[in-house]
Amino acid sequence: MSEQPEPVSPDTIENLEEQYVLGETSHELLLETSAQHVRLTHHMAAQATRSMKIFTRDLDPLIYDSPEFIEACKHLALRSPYAPVSYTHLRAHETER
Repeated sequence: MSEQPEPVSPDTIENLEEQYVLGETSHELLLETSAQHVRLTHHMAAQATRSMKIFTRDLDPLIYDSPEFIEACKHLALRSPYAPVSYTHLRAHETER
C-alpha cells in the first residue's frame, strides 16, 4: 500500500515554496485549494532551466494566463533560446488513478 501525500495547510504554503526544489524534492503534496496549485505551479515554473512540459486536461487561465507564469516562460526562453515549452492535453480517462 502506498503512502498518502501530506495535505498542505494554507499557513504552510510560503514555507513549502522555499523548501520545494524542482528535480530534487521527491515527496508528494496534496494541494487542496486552487490558490495552492497556482502558487506552487508558478514557483516550479520559475525554477525551470532547460525545458518545461505541461501535462493538463486544460490550460487553466488562472494558472497559465498570469503575469507570473508568463514571466517564468519568458525567463526560460531568454536564458536558453532553444528550451522547449510543451503542452500535452490529457483526456479524463488518462488522469484517473
